[in-house]
Amino acid sequence: MPPAAADNFNHWTQALLKNPPLTISLDPLSVPTDIIFTDASEERWAAIHVGDHGVRIYTSEWTAQDMAEGDVGASVYSEPLAIRRALCRCITPSPGQRVVVYTDHSPIVDA
Repeated sequence: MPPAAADNFNHWTQALLKNPPLTISLDPLSVPTDIIFTDASEERWAAIHVGDHGVRIYTSEWTAQDMAEGDVGASVYSEPLAIRRALCRCITPSPGQRVVVYTDHSPIVDA
């Protein structure tokens, strides 16, 4: 591996290790009924859903409509869309339900 590539990789892994999880919650004492982890790439979105049913994994390629409506290669479009897809796929709204979503998309995390 070229030294510059190794340095970039080491810098990236060190930054990743320092990235503390951040939970955004209106009520810090509430316990979530569902936890969803999401991620997106240019090809697809994926989610891990932890709920009373156990753990389920979902993944799907972007649809033609997704690609026509925005640039799925741009994280500012694909990451929020992945969250929306995961919520629609995993959650059936009910009273008292509390959902926590984890994402690595910093504009959402830092909002």
